[in-house]
Amino acid sequence: MLMMRRGLTEEVVEGNLRFRPFSEAAFAEDLASARAVIAGGGFTLLGEAIYLRKPLLVVPVEGQFEQHMNARYVQKLGYGQCEASLNDAAILRSFEANLSRCEDRLAAYHQDGNRQLLEALDVRLAETGVSSVPRVA
Repeated sequence: MLMMRRGLTEEVVEGNLRFRPFSEAAFAEDLASARAVIAGGGFTLLGEAIYLRKPLLVVPVEGQFEQHMNARYVQKLGYGQCEASLNDAAILRSFEANLSRCEDRLAAYHQDGNRQLLEALDVRLAETGVSSVPRVA
């Protein structure tokens, strides 16, 4: 069941769901203030949610190997769960019941802005005689 509403000019409420016109700023605010995220398996949103330490219920798009791989990895790390669909209310209840466990796992997540990777790259480049690569701030 796809619940998108394209072309909205104002908010529409249907039961517990709110559909809003597209706004990048509002999306960022909603993501930052959410307790958890239900999403497909695309890398960008999953990465943003993990960075913000939001538990994830991931429903990868059928036939998209990368999305299935991302969803399984989220589940393996304990950051959320992977499901083939949302056709059973028990899936949402299970996810909700496990939010605190996912939050605990996400609390241990550490991101250093790729400092270790970039330092290792500089070492490897220096070994080959190449100076370090300029960084984009």
